[in-house]
Amino acid sequence: MAKSNAFTVAQLKSLPVGKHCDGQGLWLHKRADGGAQWVFRFNLWGRQPEIGLGSFGPVSLAETRKKAACFASKWRQISCRARAPGQLASAHQDFER
Repeated sequence: MAKSNAFTVAQLKSLPVGKHCDGQGLWLHKRADGGAQWVFRFNLWGRQPEIGLGSFGPVSLAETRKKAACFASKWRQISCRARAPGQLASAHQDFER
């Protein structure tokens, strides 16, 4: 089973520079300049695109986890409907509704 909710807010603040997985496709990308962003990563036809969810700090950990869960369920639905990469555009339009 995939891990989820791996970090607390205090642990996130002390993480080194790099990409850190909180579970369920949610990643925190910490930069050398001290900034950090939340991204949602998912697999789609052998590729791993990322969707930005906001900066670390202004967006709470709980809110970010909710957004990631929403994206995960919607992308599962899209990938089930779109059987080939060419069908992604029409399936993606459903996602934005």
